[in-house]
Amino acid sequence: MLTDSLGIYFHLNDRWYLGSKKSLRWLKQHNPHAYHLIQKVLDEPYVRNHVTK
Repeated sequence: MLTDSLGIYFHLNDRWYLGSKKSLRWLKQHNPHAYHLIQKVLDEPYVRNHVTK
């Protein structure tokens, strides 16, 4: 589901989705806030409310 969300993010922002690794690197450089949210979810997948914190 998280991988799908990453692809949707790139689609909504009119960017090419080049797979999770390359896309995460791009996100880290160009949208650090979104990158950190995704990293939080990857580091703690059992926590449900990362976005609301």
